[in-house]
Amino acid sequence: MAGRSSPTLRRRELGRLLRQLREDQGLTIDEVAAQLMCSTSKVSRLETGLAGATPRDIRDLCALYEVTDEAERQQLMTLAREARQPGWWEKYDLSSAPYVSLETEAAWVSTYSLPVVPALLQTEGYARAILEVEKPPLDPMAIEQRIEARLRRQKLLTIDDGLFARCIVDEAALRRPIGGSVTMRDQVVRFIEAAKPTKLISQIISFDVGPYSGLGNSFTVLQFASPAVNDVVCVERVLAKNYLESSTDLGRRRRVFRRRQSVALAPEDSAVMVEKIAATYWDRYSLTRGF
Repeated sequence: MAGRSSPTLRRRELGRLLRQLREDQGLTIDEVAAQLMCSTSKVSRLETGLAGATPRDIRDLCALYEVTDEAERQQLMTLAREARQPGWWEKYDLSSAPYVSLETEAAWVSTYSLPVVPALLQTEGYARAILEVEKPPLDPMAIEQRIEARLRRQKLLTIDDGLFARCIVDEAALRRPIGGSVTMRDQVVRFIEAAKPTKLISQIISFDVGPYSGLGNSFTVLQFASPAVNDVVCVERVLAKNYLESSTDLGRRRRVFRRRQSVALAPEDSAVMVEKIAATYWDRYSLTRGF
């Protein structure tokens, strides 16, 4: 799929390779910065993928790290060049651009969502209803851009080399009337339809479960096919997303996700529940129309 490549992933991959080269030479970030006559912040940002490297950066670092193999030098140069290419999402006004850049090249996402239906499953009407109540308010153009980008992201679930997803959704997300009965009916039907391809596994945590371990913030674990890129946990906060990639954080969130899978309905039972919820929205719509 055009646009599947993510410059963010290229920066992360390049940063990991540069860090390994530095450590192989037994150098500290401070020592590298002193040798290159730059700030320690710059070296750190290159290694964490927060900044892109220029061809001169790669040339100087290869000399310092004694990288003499031409193929290895070219690999680093290619990564640096690809890392500086704009991603498809950059033409949109997205507050979640860092997340989208990671999702674009992830092999698997495992998502737990408490308050709303995950973006990968949202209909246009549902997404619009959420965006229209953002604070501070978004202008109409920004809303249209974000909806377009959200729908484009969903195509990752439909292509051969695209995304595989596991979604665990609290029943509250499907019961909360966002955008009215028709919007919610369409959204719940979309939830059912989206789960039919084998690339998406969706489960519902029923109200009948009551309180369960780890009830709290929504989060997503993103897994990448490349061994040169660390997996990432994105934790949803009220005002921002936090990105974690230590083995401790990843292990903790994966355990939490497995616990939530264990209390959620099986996919086939979840589908039955979702169909019942869809019927309630149709009944509400019929009542308001006097049918």
